Amino acid sequence: MKKLPGIVALTLAVALCACGAKETLAPARAPGQTARAEPSAAASVNYFDLLTLDDTPNKMVSPASISQAVGLLVLGFGEKPEKPPEELENPGAAETKFFTQTDDPDILRYIADFGGAADVNPPVLALYNYKRRQLELKAAYAADNQPAAGVELSFSNALWLADNDLKPLSYYKNDAKRCFDAEIRSARRADFSDTVNNWTSDKTHGKIQNVVPPDIAQNPDFKALIENVVYFKGKWLTPFKASETNMPFTNDDGAVKETPAMSLTARLPYVKTDGFEMTALKYAGSGNLYMLVILPEENAPAPAWREAESAALKILAPEASADYLKRVNLEMPKFRTEYEVSDALKNYLKPYNLFGREVPFMFEKGGAFEASDIVHKTYIDVDEGGTEAAAATAITMNKAVAAEPDDLVIMRVNRPFYYVILDPALRDGGPVFIGKQARFEN
Repeated sequence: MKKLPGIVALTLAVALCACGAKETLAPARAPGQTARAEPSAAASVNYFDLLTLDDTPNKMVSPASISQAVGLLVLGFGEKPEKPPEELENPGAAETKFFTQTDDPDILRYIADFGGAADVNPPVLALYNYKRRQLELKAAYAADNQPAAGVELSFSNALWLADNDLKPLSYYKNDAKRCFDAEIRSARRADFSDTVNNWTSDKTHGKIQNVVPPDIAQNPDFKALIENVVYFKGKWLTPFKASETNMPFTNDDGAVKETPAMSLTARLPYVKTDGFEMTALKYAGSGNLYMLVILPEENAPAPAWREAESAALKILAPEASADYLKRVNLEMPKFRTEYEVSDALKNYLKPYNLFGREVPFMFEKGGAFEASDIVHKTYIDVDEGGTEAAAATAITMNKAVAAEPDDLVIMRVNRPFYYVILDPALRDGGPVFIGKQARFEN
């Protein structure tokens, strides 16, 4: 089967194919403990590792997109028991209906790494806690989506069925809808690609075309497609000064290139550590979305994700000290990046054994299915007016906050840097976008 080309601006596609029947494990019964009431700790993964999957100098990925698409796959490993376990804190009708469980060690490891260790304690509640976490994330992302204020953030999920006789299990269908607003959609094999591509184009305002190749459904083993799309468009709360100036940028290979630049002087959250300096650019509206600009010391590697996240939480916390609000003269390149990754991402997820084995609780009886391929493709455009994924950039000008010149911090982003678009209140689920810009050409 051919690999899927993915989506520009954010698409994650997982192909499901028929596989041989395999034995499934009996559900686990863990010692009695109560379900967690507090949010879990942040994910334990280093998200910057996603920027080391290959040698491409400029790249961007969406941990949030990967999390949602893989999440739809993870739901397929959850079994509905005859009755809820005694560990379920509130075994009412609604929560009992929402309860599924797994004792698969690979799935439990995935939930622990990308959710939090608290979510798998006790293991019998791991998948239930994971699903509750997705509800919290969905609500928070909905609050960040404020098109009228100049910020649009939308997630679209679908399970595409290539055969009319393929029926998702009712509880899988309900969980996919509740956790991810996923649609269950069918398309004839004869026009499967056109149907999927037209839907995707609509969800991305016409910016995303040809998600799947025209012959994908000609393979008789191909049965379904999990797809996630993220669309983002955000104006800066404080726009950069519009100009036609260039700045010298020292590439990762040592070459110095003149590249179009933009500059801003304003009071911004800022911190400098032993290994890097960071500032945060807020997007418009009353949401909580920022772009972090992270500039490592010269010839230094990327900081660990936990270190960068800790610095971001410190400077963006509501109770943050005024010491972290500086008058910053920020100069940085304008940039546009496209990136695609497939096999390397599949290999990155290999420890969780998500591919090439039966997904036992996604469809009704009539065949066994496995995930075969995953593709991730992204696009980002950053300039004076804001950030846009798969769309033209809208530029607005706001009045900058004045300050005395003697406290000015100068931040010249003139060498390889990292950027993160995130809601700092959401420590699990992954940042919306994370990227590295290491090279420019004349």
